[in-house]
Amino acid sequence: MSSIALSDSPAARGAARRLIPSSTAAVTSIAHVIIPHGFGGAEKHVMELAEFQADDHQVMVILGPGEDGGVGARHLAESLDPRVSVVWLPARMRTAALFWKLLALCPDIVHAHLNTAARRVLRCRPGCPRVVTLHNGFRAGLHDRFDGIIRIADYQARMMPAAARDRSVTVHNWVLPQRGALTRAEARLALGLPQGAPVIGGMGRLELGKGFDVLMDAYARLLAHRPDARLVLFGQGAEMAALREQAAQLALGDRVVFAGFRPDVRRYLSALDLGVVASRHEPFGLTLLEYADAGVTLVATRTGGPLEILGFDYPFLCPPEDAAAMAETLLAALDGRTPAQPVDLTRFRPEVQMAKVGALYAQLAGAQAPVAI
Repeated sequence: MSSIALSDSPAARGAARRLIPSSTAAVTSIAHVIIPHGFGGAEKHVMELAEFQADDHQVMVILGPGEDGGVGARHLAESLDPRVSVVWLPARMRTAALFWKLLALCPDIVHAHLNTAARRVLRCRPGCPRVVTLHNGFRAGLHDRFDGIIRIADYQARMMPAAARDRSVTVHNWVLPQRGALTRAEARLALGLPQGAPVIGGMGRLELGKGFDVLMDAYARLLAHRPDARLVLFGQGAEMAALREQAAQLALGDRVVFAGFRPDVRRYLSALDLGVVASRHEPFGLTLLEYADAGVTLVATRTGGPLEILGFDYPFLCPPEDAAAMAETLLAALDGRTPAQPVDLTRFRPEVQMAKVGALYAQLAGAQAPVAI
């Protein structure tokens, strides 16, 4: 089983937050700007980042409806700490509306998340330092125009020109310890899963890039060796209908559970034996940290984020878009003949990462605190 060393004590979280004001004395107010196209890792990141910062800063999240009709934006707004102000953008004329809102709010830092918001922030010229987080990778002509750039993984630095790299810092995603998790038996009962079956899980937005179709094919191949295995998918998205059709064509019946989007999904991860990241391309892989926090054995594709989190020698890695190889990896992970290496995720503690965000803000705002890279 994978393991994670994170403290769940109030003192630890308090220490994490106290790291912020000492390095951001010149920063009073922060505006995060995001146009969600669902609710996933980037949206969770903004929610938790804003909560940490709200202890010592005026924090606002400016958001508007994305391609999902506003479902992700509404869920993010409902999940934010009450101390965080929510500022809504209209569905149309969003750049003009953002300009006037930033002019009225006068934040010390504007922090953009995801490319739609990044483009609008650049057009506004808010008159204060602009920061962008590379949730989905670096784009020349867009991200290199920001004053500060936050990489979510070290490998992203190789994709950046030297001038942009000099203005950047790696701030890994983090995972907060889960409270109120269900027992294995409770989670399986709630999901309608057999108590004694090996259970494989995938979670995230049901999009083509996340490779759930490859996972489905790999699972069907696995059944030749482990006919009692079950697959549960947490999430919703544009590929839902296609995945249901794929399951029907493969005659998987009720052995695949479509659990849908669950805001408290981490409570149910105790039901799993394996947690899979099947992405065709994965910039980071927050789900890996969440699986590890639940003590679930990890299986992932050899893409950027998983390689950085798990290391090149992790035994349960497979090529992306290769269902046969993934099926073999799933079988090896279930058999237990190759023990899963403990995954040391202490470097992904929130207090470590928050200190780096604060140092970057301080540098951009004119303070003397160095950027911690």
